Amino acid sequence: MRLIGHLAEIAIRGLHAITIRYMAASVLANAGMAFTTANRIMDEASPQIQEVTRDAVAIAKSGREEVEHLGDLLHHVSERTRTRLEQIDNSVETTVAKVEHVGDTVKCAVMKPVKEVNGLAAGITAAVATLVHGTQKSGEK
Repeated sequence: MRLIGHLAEIAIRGLHAITIRYMAASVLANAGMAFTTANRIMDEASPQIQEVTRDAVAIAKSGREEVEHLGDLLHHVSERTRTRLEQIDNSVETTVAKVEHVGDTVKCAVMKPVKEVNGLAAGITAAVATLVHGTQKSGEK
């Protein structure tokens, strides 16, 4: 009985080993098929991945060129604006100086006749006073 038990145990171990080998072979076969499928998918997708990669590189390059162009354009506009503002500032300064000069000229032009009229009025007042009061000698009052 011991011998039969021992033989049964050996047989069971042999069956386990066969089962394990069968399962391992099945797993390896399935893994092989999975790797084959993955390789086929990668081979099929490779041209599309390369195309997408080329397109992404082209888009990035174009975007960089556009940003550089915009930077140059903004710099140019900034310089033109600065130059134009300086021209406007100079024009305003010149205009203010001219307006001040015109104001001074108008003031002089208006004040000269006023001074002349004041002088004439003072002369007339003195003449009338002399006619009315007569000439007075120094010391007489």
